Amino acid sequence: MRLPAQILITTSGEYIFAPVVKTETRSGSTVSIDAESVVTISGGSVDDAITVGMDIDGSVKVNFQIKSSQKLNIGTDNIIKISL
Repeated sequence: MRLPAQILITTSGEYIFAPVVKTETRSGSTVSIDAESVVTISGGSVDDAITVGMDIDGSVKVNFQIKSSQKLNIGTDNIIKISL
């Protein structure tokens, strides 16, 4: 099964959510909101773009994402650990 990068499966089949968020700031863009409150942003130029991700202890780091191939376990103490 292929899951989004931020949803990981431990070696015992439990799921871990480790969010990865990509943001960008723009200038000179056109913004519209439709009747269903969907926001669409187009045009302009990108001033800044950044990706941040959460590691196994909940810290958020710039340009970080837990690799889907990383083996993870949830210990009896409910702490996520990297398997060696």
